[in-house]
Amino acid sequence: MLGQRQIFLNEHLPCASLADQRPLVAHLVARFPRRLYRPEWETELLDDEIVRSFFTKEIAMARARRLPPKSAWGFRSAGKII
Repeated sequence: MLGQRQIFLNEHLPCASLADQRPLVAHLVARFPRRLYRPEWETELLDDEIVRSFFTKEIAMARARRLPPKSAWGFRSAGKII
């Protein structure tokens, strides 16, 4: 059931934010995943220590470049993480 809904939403239903194109027509590369997916791997990727280590390095590099660091959502803000 979920697979059928996903196929309908991605391949048949036009999307207003994509100029009324179907998502997989507007972005052909989205059809193929960029990395392998396994649910048990996702838990490992979201481990607190790994995430904290990544952002600690990002903040240090941003300070060295004198740029605001990225937030968890990838946005930059003037001097603060949002």
